[in-house]
Amino acid sequence: MSPTRTRGDIQQAEALATDVKVDRGACIACGACTRLCSAGLFEMRDGKLVKGENPKTGCAECGHCMAVCPTEAIFAKDFDYSGCIAAEHRPDDPERLAGLFAARRSVRDFSPEPIPREVVERIIKSATEAPMALPPQKLGITAIIGREKVGEIAKVCEQEFERFGKNLKKPIFRMIMWMSMSGKDYKFVRRFVGDFLVPTLMASKAQGRDGVTYGAPALLLIHGGKSDFGGTEDAQILATYLQLAATAEGWGSIILGDVPPLFENFRPQYKAKYGIPNGNKVILSVALGKSNIIFLRSAPRKLKSVNFS
Repeated sequence: MSPTRTRGDIQQAEALATDVKVDRGACIACGACTRLCSAGLFEMRDGKLVKGENPKTGCAECGHCMAVCPTEAIFAKDFDYSGCIAAEHRPDDPERLAGLFAARRSVRDFSPEPIPREVVERIIKSATEAPMALPPQKLGITAIIGREKVGEIAKVCEQEFERFGKNLKKPIFRMIMWMSMSGKDYKFVRRFVGDFLVPTLMASKAQGRDGVTYGAPALLLIHGGKSDFGGTEDAQILATYLQLAATAEGWGSIILGDVPPLFENFRPQYKAKYGIPNGNKVILSVALGKSNIIFLRSAPRKLKSVNFS
């Protein structure tokens, strides 16, 4: 049976913490939630679910108390059960899961076929199940749908990287960079951006091709607070889940690291233009669309090493 209870179904609400309520009319005092709450917000006492005597923190919004409640009696933050997926609906076929992983490819030649908004919404919804470094989830996504809109971003990115590449050839510009960033970052900019990325983008431009978003009809900007703990790692995980969700929907994708500099370094005013919340930084982006080329099989992959001890 699928989870269905919402906050409107609560009949006998009682606060267990600032952001957690229990419906006394539905709670059977099984204690499952108490064994999972790392914050210690509630506990079992005399056969009843009550407030914890010494909570460690406030609610972390992990949602695990709701995930184990057999009667859908506990409610954390502003969540309800209507967005949860019942355990019996989860896939349990390892081969099918491995097949999904293998089917995911990074598309570098998108077709002009538009991607429907409802598909993008489903992809984002599926990807919200991605694990995070430390709840609550602090990331947001801005979806840009339509080839014309995405193409504008690609063109401006291309122009800015071309200008940056020209500046990199100036000794005074390199000196200022060297003085203002770490040796590791300076080496990355010189070797990757200067020696690889810019020439690659300029070669694509000369051929009349979009070397930034590869002709994608949709672009997802992943953003979060500049000082959020684990923000970069969370964005990488979320981007991976977005790719897998897109694959499951029959669409292609690619994670793009050359789009965020447009918003963070070249033209920060674009954040307001595209509705990026004030104070957030664009960490990664994911392009979506159909591939112009049909992949006949998975690509060979292997880790550098696997050890057991």
